[in-house]
Amino acid sequence: MGGQQAHGVYPLPGSGKSPQTLHSPATEEDYRLHLEGKQGLGLVPLREDGTCRFAGLDIDVDSISHPQLHQKVKGLNLPLTVFRSKSGGAHCLVFMKEPGEKASYLVPILRRWAALLGHATSEIFPKQLTVSKKNLGNWLNISYFGAAVSETTRYAMGDHGALSLTEFLDTVRYWDGVDTAVEHAPTSNGQATMPPCLVQIMKEGLSQGYRNTGLLNYAIFFRKSSPKTWEEKLRAHNQEHVDPPLPEKELESIIQSAGKTRYQYLCQQEPICSKCNRNECLKLPFGVGHMPWKEDGTADDFIATNLRKIATDPPQYILEVCGRDVALTSEQLFNFRKLKDRVEESLDLVIRGMKAEKWDQLRHEMHAVQGIIEAPEDASFEGQLLADVQDFLAKFKLSDSYEDILKGNPVRNGEFVCFRVMDLQRFLKLHRRLLIDNNELYRILKAQGSEFKEIKILGKRQKLWLYPLAKLDTQTEEFEKINFERVAEEL
Repeated sequence: MGGQQAHGVYPLPGSGKSPQTLHSPATEEDYRLHLEGKQGLGLVPLREDGTCRFAGLDIDVDSISHPQLHQKVKGLNLPLTVFRSKSGGAHCLVFMKEPGEKASYLVPILRRWAALLGHATSEIFPKQLTVSKKNLGNWLNISYFGAAVSETTRYAMGDHGALSLTEFLDTVRYWDGVDTAVEHAPTSNGQATMPPCLVQIMKEGLSQGYRNTGLLNYAIFFRKSSPKTWEEKLRAHNQEHVDPPLPEKELESIIQSAGKTRYQYLCQQEPICSKCNRNECLKLPFGVGHMPWKEDGTADDFIATNLRKIATDPPQYILEVCGRDVALTSEQLFNFRKLKDRVEESLDLVIRGMKAEKWDQLRHEMHAVQGIIEAPEDASFEGQLLADVQDFLAKFKLSDSYEDILKGNPVRNGEFVCFRVMDLQRFLKLHRRLLIDNNELYRILKAQGSEFKEIKILGKRQKLWLYPLAKLDTQTEEFEKINFERVAEEL
């Protein structure tokens, strides 16, 4: 039913596991676990050839009346089945028989249906028009979770209420690909989804001086809302609503202009600028906020899941993005702009921006089920720094006297190793190790039992740190000496 390139699994709450995208088709075992209520299953509507066997709307309104929505769907003659979703909202799905329908054909139609239902801003599945190895597609939680063992809360609606799984399968409706909802829509000529300025012009008429610019805006709307038949609709509009109609040669020139990849309404020009109602237009599925080029694969979809926290100090994170793990710092995880840079750099993806509030909400949900990876002490920032400090201090064996401190080397003095902080910082920088400001470095050295003193070396006053030799993890045994004569004999 769904795409074979991937599927999603949704563990039970409290299991400590996160939702995951798996790079394989769903199996019979996945369906069995789903129906038994042991593990949720999600399917990607979009297949590798760009077609879909199912698609739909995700209406995220947990107070919605499912019976009323079902009756509204019937009244508009929409080929949709209403399901109660996991969150209490609604999934309105359309099902096709083989070979399915192209996503490029389905998505605009689904946007129009969403507007007719009064939910123009609902999510559309599929969310993209093509899939690739980097972008496997978004999956949607399927219905009838736990139906095999108890009364499920994710059911399809019928005329007399909720349908059992058997009732749904016996009555499932398959769509033939013909959009019959236009005849039953509350307004004609697509006015339910048309920008207010264009609706007003239809009422007033398009004056002769603005026919070209006006028809170009109608061409843009028809291309947004009906990508397969927009040219025919524009020609019909020219004959029915423009007096006198624009000559055919000029109309074909407009069609050629509107057929370019990127197109948008000419909101700053007459005849529409004086009739603009931008706030209302932004709410419409094919209004000024609709940018079709974002549906043409110029940006990769951002699918983030399976957050894991590495218990270092400070913490580090691993986030699964589009099926691949990305290592993140706390700063990169908390700030979506920095996360976007990191993901694009690591995975060669181009992802869209996201408002901070929305990312915080998604991150909050992932933190609730994140996995914890315990880490050794040397995996923390402080642990790595101490390892670097010990590498530097181990050089005391190369020194013979205090004078070597002036050369930048540490020197042993009884139960301590003496050194200058500036020499340690130079070592860290030279070896591209962790850099740290002196105040933080002093705090860490003090916590290790280090002492601070000033002494004179060759008449010059030096500020030294004394690190306890007992804290220094140095090699105490010699390497085994090589017997070159024996090696030569073996050769």
